[in-house]
Amino acid sequence: MSAPAGTGPVPYEDDRRTVAVNGVELSVIDVGTGPPIILAHGFPELSFSWRHQIGPLAAAGHRVLAPDQRGYGRSSRPTDVADYDIVHLTDDLLGLLDDIGEERAVFVGHDWGSIVVWALAQRAPERVAGVVGMSVPFVPRPSGPPTEIMRALFGEMFFYMLYFQEPGVPDAELGGDAATMMRRMLAGLGPDATPAAVDMFAPRA
Repeated sequence: MSAPAGTGPVPYEDDRRTVAVNGVELSVIDVGTGPPIILAHGFPELSFSWRHQIGPLAAAGHRVLAPDQRGYGRSSRPTDVADYDIVHLTDDLLGLLDDIGEERAVFVGHDWGSIVVWALAQRAPERVAGVVGMSVPFVPRPSGPPTEIMRALFGEMFFYMLYFQEPGVPDAELGGDAATMMRRMLAGLGPDATPAAVDMFAPRA
């Protein structure tokens, strides 16, 4: 484990290692020394998303671990949907804590990562020195299945979480022109969006 660097075209790549935990292998950026902070990215992100926070946190005296969560980046991608439930996701983060021989950490989640760290704090409060949820508010357990609530809210409007419920369809799109599909999805445009509409969200020089 090297000292905080954060320089070069891809920050912290020299501080990346693979950790075998909870039946998968997680690709983890591991920087600094001191009380641990574990950073859980959201969707559609990677550990790279934390590149601006890792250095300052390490410089402040923390050991910072930022994994590609299971299914993302260089980490394992189990094929069974059940392998992505909240128990597996929270146990992955606890496994990282076990791997470095620490009992407690501050867990920081962004977007969908917030859901993971909140659940971890509920499942294993004795392992949590602090918890931070970014970008989305904490909400209590819903009164019914989340997808049913989403369908009632969005009706016929495109919403990516509901779109991802169709087996094989988003997989085929992401396996094709992933960049166009991601731009369309993040802009809230459905499968019937015109190329011109999608192009409005393309990167500009």
